[in-house]
Amino acid sequence: MQKSLVNHPRIVIFTLMSVQARISLIFIAVLFSSSCFSQVANGGFELNTGLPSSTGEWSLVEAWSNASSIDASPDYYHLNGSLGGDLPETPLAMVSPHEGNAIMGFVASGVKGTNYREYIVNELATPLELGKKYQLSFYITNGERTAASSAGLACSDLGVCFSTSEPIQIGTSPINAVPDFVKQNVIYDRNWTSISFAFTATDNFTHFTLGLFGDDSDKSIVNMEGSNAALAYYFVDQFEIQELVEGFVSDSDPKSEEKTPETLEYIDPDHFFIPNAFTPNGDGDNDVFLPISSEIDQFTLRVFNKWGQLVFETDDINRGWNGKCNEGKEANIDMYVWEISYINNDLQDQDKLTTFTGTVNLIK
Repeated sequence: MQKSLVNHPRIVIFTLMSVQARISLIFIAVLFSSSCFSQVANGGFELNTGLPSSTGEWSLVEAWSNASSIDASPDYYHLNGSLGGDLPETPLAMVSPHEGNAIMGFVASGVKGTNYREYIVNELATPLELGKKYQLSFYITNGERTAASSAGLACSDLGVCFSTSEPIQIGTSPINAVPDFVKQNVIYDRNWTSISFAFTATDNFTHFTLGLFGDDSDKSIVNMEGSNAALAYYFVDQFEIQELVEGFVSDSDPKSEEKTPETLEYIDPDHFFIPNAFTPNGDGDNDVFLPISSEIDQFTLRVFNKWGQLVFETDDINRGWNGKCNEGKEANIDMYVWEISYINNDLQDQDKLTTFTGTVNLIK
């Protein structure tokens, strides 16, 4: 069985992202407890009641569910699976586990306007404790899209929502909950990317849900690969929740602790200032889209249009995009997806290649 959707006319509505707004909220210090215990049950999907032989067999994975939908069917993949349930070749993409033998996959979104959703839900090994601070981390990828795949879309606003019971999804409609964490930029990467965030438990949560919450109206859903892409499909692996001994604080006010479990990230954006718009009109003001970093001295910047075509690429950290395509033509007023890859200069991560994506608005 292969995932498919009726391909409705594509309506693209874009939202802007501000990395600058997040930079002022980077943590000063986060100290983990001495315990390595993760409160996510079966975070690597290794425990199962059987091996998958098709897509849609999420129910074989212990401690995970699909938000009680009778129609939405996330996918379980295993290196020892068969047919549509094996790895590395799935019906959607080529992908190997980040670690271990198993991963999960789900449709975050269909074509813009369809409001198609799948969610994956974990019942925690132990409830979180009200008022304590935690960090959730996991890995995500789109894999190497296969020629016959219906995947190839990417979406913004993937989120995590904590709850004291399993949420209920009606059919394949969006769950209209307010997530505790939102990845505001469009996510699309053939490699595994780490996502992590810290939060304060506002209840004795027993479940968390990953997916795209709310309808399509305020989401960016972008065609990244393929002429008939119909799904924004993601593979995930290695979920962990660790208690934090100390919380994070704002570096703009070192004495004020974070008060709400909102959209902070401890990865990539703390190394860069990245504008969310530029105006290449030749007036000498904001004519170039140029990420700025005081810590990174080597990186690759790529810019794609909404059809996933590469319009600009550079390895020169001092060279930005002037709003012209590879053939020298001026790019249209629109939103574009950027991708930055760099080697972290931190002593502990010298060999770690980090890739992250976002959006920039070209205005004239």
